[in-house]
Parts: sequence; C-alpha cells; structure tokens
Amino acid sequence: MRDKALVGSLFCAVAGAAWGAQFPIAGRVLTLIDPFHFTLLRYLAVSLILGLLLILSEGIAALRFEGQTKRLWFYGTMAFTLYNFLVFLGQKAAGASGAALASLMMALMPMASVLVMWVCEKTRPSTVTLGCIVAAFVGVLLVITKGDLSVLSSTSGSLIPTGLMLAGVFAWVIYTMGGSQFTWSPLRYTTLSCLLGTASALGMVGFATIAGYLRLPAAGTLWAIRWEMTYMIVVSGVLALFSWNAGNRALTPINGILFINLVLVTTFVISTLSGYEIGELEVVGATVTITSLVLNNLYQRAALRGDDRASTDMSAIGSGRK
Repeated sequence: MRDKALVGSLFCAVAGAAWGAQFPIAGRVLTLIDPFHFTLLRYLAVSLILGLLLILSEGIAALRFEGQTKRLWFYGTMAFTLYNFLVFLGQKAAGASGAALASLMMALMPMASVLVMWVCEKTRPSTVTLGCIVAAFVGVLLVITKGDLSVLSSTSGSLIPTGLMLAGVFAWVIYTMGGSQFTWSPLRYTTLSCLLGTASALGMVGFATIAGYLRLPAAGTLWAIRWEMTYMIVVSGVLALFSWNAGNRALTPINGILFINLVLVTTFVISTLSGYEIGELEVVGATVTITSLVLNNLYQRAALRGDDRASTDMSAIGSGRK
C-alpha cells in the first residue's frame, strides 16, 4: 500500500512539474509563432502519438466512434481547440507575466469544476467550498493587479488576457466533465476527442490562414522552436497526461489533485530563474490560491467521513485536470 502511494505520488509530481514548465517554455515559442499554429502543430503530433498508443493498447477497433461523434467533437473542440487557443493567446497578450498567470489559472480548475457543476447540474456547493472559491479568486486578483486595482479597468492590458485564460479554463472543465459520460478507457476518450478537436483546430487555422488573418510559420521558425515543440508534444502533451492519470488511479483524485499546486510552483521557480521578477503580492496571491485549494481538500476529506453531500464537490474537484 505504501509503495502504491509512493508510485502514485511520483507520477502526479512528474505531471505537475511537466505542466508547470510548459508555460515558460511556451512563452518563448509564442514570441516566434502565433498561438493558433502553435496549438495546431502541437496536437497534430499528439493525436498521432495517442492514436498509435491506442491501437497498440486496445486494437484498431478502439478508433471507432460508435455513434458518439458529435459529442466527442464538441468536447474535443472545448479542450484541444478552445482551451489552448484562449490560454496561449492570453499568455502571449499578457507578456512577461503571462506564464505565471496561465499556471495560476490551471490551479483554479478544481474550483471552476465546482462552479460548472453548480450551473449545469444544479448541485450547489457547500458554504465552505464557496468560501474557498472566493478566496482563490482573491488570490488571482492579487496576482493580476499586484496591488494596483486600476489594471481592472476596461482599458487595461491585464484584464482581457486574464479573461481569455479564464474562459479557456472553463472550456477544459467542460471537456473533463464530459468524460464521465463515456464508459471507455481514459486513453480512448482522450485519443478520439483529441483527434476531433484537432480537426476543429485545423479547420479554423486553415481558414484564417487562407483568408490572410494568420501567416503560415516559416520553415526557419519551426526549426528554431523544434526543442520547445518536442517538449510540448512529448513531455507535457503525452507523458504528463499519462502520469497524471496513473497517479490519480493510485492515489484517488482527492489526493492526486493536491499535486496540481506543483504546476504553479514550478512555473514561478522557472520564471524566476529565467529573470522574471516576481513581486511580493504575486507570491501572496499564489499562496492564497494554493491555500484555498488545500483547505477545501481537507474539508472534503472530513465531509466524506460524515456527509454524503460533499461527495458531489469532491468529484468535481477530482475532475479538474489538464
């Protein structure tokens, strides 16, 4: 049992660190390529890798959609098109602070899951969970404003990027919750939804490029970002996903979700080492958000021992992963 917990913790830690590193790495890529071609190229490769793994694992019959094409296309578009378009567009627009903001938004996914379930399934969260959600958003507000509330004005350069990234977070939450409607293996759901979501990205980016709204990246640009793209495809796109699923299977989601905090910590460490000066209020805001997640997790553990109602909140928290 102890070995299982250790292995599960290692898997979740690898995933959290891999996802945390992706935002500083993406920051460099986004100075050379637009977020739309970046997303398309990344998931074209990821789709091929996942498809091969699915065939090797479950056979070629697992590639059948079994009448679920429309639903899979919707959920795949939410995750592999909208989430990535919005988050990386927001990160690019935010400039130097974009990586920190993007990782902070990822840490909000468990809380966003609770809100989506409240709206879609009419499952009102407990007062404690609502309080933690408010506190988490206060932490985000501190990171965004750095103590200067004037940045929340409509003319500020910080409000729109944050809104884009937050919208992307909710798109991913919808995708994750959609997975509960399928009895397939996580690999099959991920692969088929990724294939269809990437098809949506291909159609959108292709149309925008032909229409002249986007410019096709030059071969020299693609060569210049080859190592960063390799990381985004292999490490954060495939390895981290499987590590996260394996870790949560060993630990259970209520334990595994705590490792989502490593995303934020890793991003902050790498950004600092790269020369980005993180302000005191940014650290305070990130700490408030992480603390809110941990406190809500502790509440869920206690509530599960004596209050069946809390199980709804727990399942929502467990679903908040990238």
